Amino acid sequence: MSKDNTTEKIYKAPVVTVMGHVDHGKTTLLDKIRHANVADKEFGGITQKIGGYQISHKGKKITFIDTPGHEAFSEMRQRGASVTDIIVLVVAADDGIQNQTREVINIYKKSNVQMIVAVNKIDMPGSNPEKVKRELASEGLSLEGWGGDIPVVEISAKMGTNIDGLLDTIQLVAELSEIDQIETYKPDPSIDYLSESVIIESYVDKALGPVATCIVKAGKISRGDFAAAGGTYGKIRALIDQNNKTVSDAIVSDPILIVGLTTVQNTGEIVRTYANDKLARQNSTKSINEQIEEERQEIIEEISDQFDFFNDDQEENTFRIILKSDTKGSMDAIIASLEKLDITGIKLKIQSKSLGPVNLSDVEYASSTKSLIIAFNVEVPKGLETSIKAKKVLIREYKLIYQLLEELEMALYGLTMPEEEEVIIGTANVKSLFILSNKSMVAGCEVKSGKIIKGYKVAVERKGERIHEGKIVSLRHLKDEVKEMSVGAECGIVLDPGFDIQTGDKMIVFKMEKS
Repeated sequence: MSKDNTTEKIYKAPVVTVMGHVDHGKTTLLDKIRHANVADKEFGGITQKIGGYQISHKGKKITFIDTPGHEAFSEMRQRGASVTDIIVLVVAADDGIQNQTREVINIYKKSNVQMIVAVNKIDMPGSNPEKVKRELASEGLSLEGWGGDIPVVEISAKMGTNIDGLLDTIQLVAELSEIDQIETYKPDPSIDYLSESVIIESYVDKALGPVATCIVKAGKISRGDFAAAGGTYGKIRALIDQNNKTVSDAIVSDPILIVGLTTVQNTGEIVRTYANDKLARQNSTKSINEQIEEERQEIIEEISDQFDFFNDDQEENTFRIILKSDTKGSMDAIIASLEKLDITGIKLKIQSKSLGPVNLSDVEYASSTKSLIIAFNVEVPKGLETSIKAKKVLIREYKLIYQLLEELEMALYGLTMPEEEEVIIGTANVKSLFILSNKSMVAGCEVKSGKIIKGYKVAVERKGERIHEGKIVSLRHLKDEVKEMSVGAECGIVLDPGFDIQTGDKMIVFKMEKS
């Protein structure tokens, strides 16, 4: 959607992600904010799912995402950060910085978001907010009162102390950084989708089928729109808000539950809506996991096509880099980080390093030494394009050090890893469906070839197209749990993650073998 000449700024509810170490009071804080007793309903006091909630403070809305605090849910926590405007880092005043606290700090440093620190449990014996602030400063956080700009708010979620002060601070940060404002848009003819949302939670409901909790990121999503996500599409049959009420539409920053997607989607998937099913079908994209894997393979192939890693140097395949940087400080930081990379089978070598734009000498040297040119915050002049292409030199440009390191490490690991190929173990056809009391869907199947083995991966195929992958977590013959079933047998299969299996679907059981 693109701006026209009559755009104006309107209020957008900031999306706030509450993060921190287990048992530091994140859910209790949200409980107090929402005046809803959620904490006592959660097993072991630990949040098990990501949920979206919206409240009103002084006439303005704020959207909250509650992310799990247990380290086992680190990946979900990072995905929660990817849809947020502001991170509220909750740290217990009587406990201080812990492992998950450091994880959140690292996420913040890699994200283009604002941060507010909530020092919680100030009512507890032994609480020491100043000690917490010193620890945070030692982790590289630039706090207000310590020469920085990250606000620190002292609270007691349990007692309700200074909760309004925290909400005031959220709104102030949102206002000063202008993340609480968006411009009105008119539809851009080159972009045919009506809205874009991010899935933060997805599951199968016994009555509704696949549902997805989303945060709306752009446009307006409406009941009756056609949605595309993760390679599938469908019509939105219902939109349900946080109060379990059906609504006709939702706008930017609203948390909303979508009913009508044909499959259970991964956390982090993008949902786009369209005016008709033809557009949705045409624009149904690959899943986020497939996109990540394709990007990884593209990087590996691009690098491996350019370099001869079997030209031994000191008994190891040597990966050579020509480093160009904007400042000496950046260069030193990059080199220090590269030296820490330890990839078995490949030696990393800085062939040359210098400040300033990439020049012809760099290109010629890269060609002769079969080196990768890394351009960090420096220009690659357009006049060099002909030489770069002619000499088959690869240049990768970066503005963030962590992105440089993550991509390079991913590519190097990929080059040393053996390829995997899919080996089919067996197939089965879905004949009937059952719903268990825990809402799990059981597929009644007949084994058509090979074996069906519990614990193996399964691809669900519909009309010749693979639409879902999961793992067999339960395999039953009559009432008995079994390990495997052979050709001609009938069995019940439960997959994880769940999926809206249909009669006529084909189950393909496979394993990956290194080649």
